[in-house]
Amino acid sequence: MKMRHLPVFALVALALAGTPMLSVQVQAQSAPENTAPGNVPAYEDQELKAYVTAAVQVAQISRDYTPKIQGAQSVEEKKKIQQEATGKMTQAVKNEGLSVEKYNEIYTAASMDPKLAQRLNGMLEKTQ
Repeated sequence: MKMRHLPVFALVALALAGTPMLSVQVQAQSAPENTAPGNVPAYEDQELKAYVTAAVQVAQISRDYTPKIQGAQSVEEKKKIQQEATGKMTQAVKNEGLSVEKYNEIYTAASMDPKLAQRLNGMLEKTQ
């Protein structure tokens, strides 16, 4: 499967699917109140490009860490690996100039707004 055929929000969902601790972290973030359907905030291209770059990196980190997490011999080892993966994902997002909150906000908005998702997918295709 080629990543460019996946919507960016699906890419991130896949990145988080293999690591339960990371999924909990995203769910713990409060969804922005202004992302109700029809009320999606406008994002600058620079923010969206940063999001796309970060999403690709988060997906890669997830692919790298999923086998390690699955192969962990103990709960403690699994938690340690998950924490390391979470730290790297967080750093990847921050390295692109986004907060984790802004990253999750864009993710939520893209999952609710097909036009935003299409815009992000167009940016993703240009990076590949």
